[in-house]
Order: sequence, then C-alpha cells, then structure tokens
Amino acid sequence: MNKQDLLAYYQAQKVDRERMYTKPFRRYQQRRRLEAIRRVAGEAYGQAKGARVLDVGCGDGYGSSVVLEGLDYALFVGLDLSPEKLDTARQGLRASRVVLGDAEGLPFSDEAFDLAYSLETLEHLMDPGKALAEIARVLRPGGTLFLSVPVSSGINAAISRRLMRSRPGGKFREHLQVYTTKRMLGLLRQTGLWPRNHRFCVFNYPCYEILTRLIPYRLWRRLDEGLSRWPLGFVGAKYGFSFGLGNDYLVVRAEKSPAGETSDPQAT
Repeated sequence: MNKQDLLAYYQAQKVDRERMYTKPFRRYQQRRRLEAIRRVAGEAYGQAKGARVLDVGCGDGYGSSVVLEGLDYALFVGLDLSPEKLDTARQGLRASRVVLGDAEGLPFSDEAFDLAYSLETLEHLMDPGKALAEIARVLRPGGTLFLSVPVSSGINAAISRRLMRSRPGGKFREHLQVYTTKRMLGLLRQTGLWPRNHRFCVFNYPCYEILTRLIPYRLWRRLDEGLSRWPLGFVGAKYGFSFGLGNDYLVVRAEKSPAGETSDPQAT
C-alpha cells in the first residue's frame, strides 16, 4: 500500500448510513464515543464562542454535528478525502465550508483556526506525526485540539502489530497505526500540542461481531455499560493491560503552546 493507493481508496468512499447509524449496536458505539468527547471538551466549550473550527477527517459530518451541538462557533471547516461525504457534511452543519484535502498537508494558512477536531482519523494515516504537526501549524497559539483514537495496552498493541505483519501484503487494512496511550500522548507533545485532559471509553471486545449477533441489544448495552465501569474502568489500556483483546477508546484535549513558547507552559 503506497500513499497514492491510500488516497484513491478514501476518495472513493461512500456514505454508509445503514452500517454506521441505523444498526443499534453501531449507533450505541457512536453515542458512547461522542459522549466521551463532549465530557473531555468540558470547560473549553465556554471559551469557544465565535471560534473558527476545523475537523480533520470530518467524513459525513455526523461526529461534528453532535460534538458541536450548543457551541456558538463562527465558522466550521470540514476536511476529508471523500467528495460524497463532504457533500453530506455541508448539508448537515451550519456556517460550514468543506474542503477536499489530505490531513498530512492541510491547505490552510498558519494560525487560521481556534479549535480543531480529529476523530478516529490518525489510525488511518501513514504519517500521523506529520498530520499533527500540520494541525499545530494551523491552530492559533493557545488553540485547542480534541483528538480521539482507538488505543491498546502494550500487550495488546504488540499482538496487533504482530498480526498486521503476518497478513498477506496485498490485503488492505484501514487501520495503519496501532496506538498505546503513551505513544499517542508522546506524538502530541512532539508537535507542541500539550495534553490537558484525557479519558477512556471502552468500545471493542474480542469477537465483537460474533457477540453482537448472539446477544440481544438491550442485554449487550447493560453488560457493556457495567463492564466499562468495573472492572474495565480500572483495568484498561491506561494501566498497561486490558480486560480483553479489544481496544479502549482514548479521547484527549490538547492545547497548542502560546506564541514564543517551545515547552509546556503548565509543566511543573
């Protein structure tokens, strides 16, 4: 898989509403993730009145429409590689522009945005460090990034990387990166984006596709919500070991350094 093949794959993607939004299990997953993002956003929302907002990898705009609900922003710009998804995003978000483009080379001037999102995008990129550097470039000093990615414990990440290497070379995988919490927070710091708050939301378990066919949806919701508090709330990727072979979902709020600062201004 080279960069041109990857770009062509995502440019051809269609909006798959049936898979993403009408199936109850998938809809529940989406709600859990977006609620986690809104909780992490917290006090930053109160400071975002009139903000210029960028969503890197906006897809059809559904995630931003939920996360931005109630936020008095001035301009929303969604960037994606799929023209069809961008058309849908344009229709669903107010004060919006959509731009066809690549996260690793953002077509915007320096310090053009106050607030940026990247929801479940970095795991699909060949060079996530470059994408984060681009986000840092287009954020104003002191601007905020909300980021979400699936993460594994160190043990599970090692297993996942081994399985990725063992797959036939011609078989395409959408997830090109396997993150641990340490790796993700480290990438942010390397680009001058300083983590301020983060939390976990368990969303994937071993044999997920099989389990959701065997267990009734209402029972699954009760089990999942209970396990996410205990024991998964205490034994998860944060502590280096996960209850199962699934992923945890990491949500981070990070800030760009103020003008002239090259280190974390809040570091002790």
